[in-house]
Amino acid sequence: KRQVDTHVFGMAARVSPQKDFSTLIEAAAMVAGKWPNCAFLIAGDYQQEAAHRSHFETLQPLLQATGMRDRFFFAGFQPEMSRFYAAIDTFVLSSNWEGLATTLLEAMMYRRPVVSTNVGGMSEAIDDGVNGFLVPPKSPGVLAERLLQIVSDHNLSKRMIENATRSLHEKFGETRFFEQVGQLYSDLL
Repeated sequence: KRQVDTHVFGMAARVSPQKDFSTLIEAAAMVAGKWPNCAFLIAGDYQQEAAHRSHFETLQPLLQATGMRDRFFFAGFQPEMSRFYAAIDTFVLSSNWEGLATTLLEAMMYRRPVVSTNVGGMSEAIDDGVNGFLVPPKSPGVLAERLLQIVSDHNLSKRMIENATRSLHEKFGETRFFEQVGQLYSDLL
């Protein structure tokens, strides 16, 4: 059971080198220095695949050195993600590379503010500062700054959620899909 004023940041990602947990852990230490009542919930495999177990082990010294070991909760693979999104306050995705992560779109759908590294297709979903934040990869200071902005400014968070809901429908909704399919067929004919 968490304290009412505890802010939970969540990342849905398997524990692998693609996902930049080192940057997230470093940023988390900075966030905790300014917002002591915070935790980080990770939904993604860290036990089943040997490569994920191995990468999880490489993160342990950094978790220990930064004092973040007790603030990171690894929930493992979650077949039903609605409980994860209900448990978090802010969604964060720290990656070295991505396409367009569906977890980012899910977080927006579940009305969670989002902060992501600006890699791959993330800018297709996030208009930086409008419906979420994009940060440069391997930039723990910038990531921490954006997370702290969201946690400390309720109006900003609320505005980003409203903008994200609107942009989800405009960019990825059913109407847009049918328009694009119709355009594709008309171009082929």
